[in-house]
Amino acid sequence: MKQDKRYSEAFKLSVLEEIKSGKWKSAAAAAEAYGLQGTTIYHWMDGHGYAHLRNRTMSVKTPQEAETITKLKAEIRKLKEALSDEVLHRRIEEECLRLVCGRLGTTPEEVKKKTGTTLP
Repeated sequence: MKQDKRYSEAFKLSVLEEIKSGKWKSAAAAAEAYGLQGTTIYHWMDGHGYAHLRNRTMSVKTPQEAETITKLKAEIRKLKEALSDEVLHRRIEEECLRLVCGRLGTTPEEVKKKTGTTLP
């Protein structure tokens, strides 16, 4: 038979306050630290007015880390734009080659084979 564990209100509130203050990154982290089931802490949250903390994740960054993240996000955006431009140019080149080959009565594959190049 399963034995239910009972915890004092003071202990429950202490754990919930630790989560609220950011000592634990999540309810799961607090549960692991105290050897509890995650669902137990979620029940405590619901019953004591802490439900708003259920999906909260704390992230602490230094100003340098935040600046680095901002720079990296900007770099990623620029790289995505550059890749998009290259893909568009490649498609335009392929379509131009297809049109020219159509007018000349040949195929892009034949042109590539004859010239030994890797045209688009």
